[in-house]
Amino acid sequence: ALCLLTGRRQEEIHLRTAFAKSGKSRLSLKVSNLAKSRPDTTMAIPCLGSASMLLKEIAKHRADATYKDKETNSMNIQMNDMCKRVFPEVKSVHALRAIYAEACSKLFNNPTYNSVEENPAYYKKKILGHTSTAVAVEHYDYKVVDLETQEARDAALRFIVSSHDYEN
Repeated sequence: ALCLLTGRRQEEIHLRTAFAKSGKSRLSLKVSNLAKSRPDTTMAIPCLGSASMLLKEIAKHRADATYKDKETNSMNIQMNDMCKRVFPEVKSVHALRAIYAEACSKLFNNPTYNSVEENPAYYKKKILGHTSTAVAVEHYDYKVVDLETQEARDAALRFIVSSHDYEN
């Protein structure tokens, strides 16, 4: 779930990436030390849940003895098996990044939320932390068709905020 809600890779959630509130929005985190980026890269990412809730859940995951001492490949295999049980049509946890990128593009890549609408391929590249748009295009496996109107996007954002409101 944390991979889906943040668009981060398993190893980034598990141990490697630093997460902090971004100050930009309740639905945004600042991340650094990403798996395939330069170590000094820090960026704000949109989230499909409250930043406060996600920070708490990432900390709980990292403290969980079930995962704490596992090496990355072993953990990835276990997480992929769990993902396939929950989402049979999804090939792996990594594939959840495509769903995240598509949902964020529909929800946040618009003038209402982002002040400007960017090219979807560029936007997905940016939020996934890719350096190449061609690599980001590989994350086009899924389409969120119910978020085509501003009314649907607003309703989805209200649901995300209200169902995960850990701010108080």
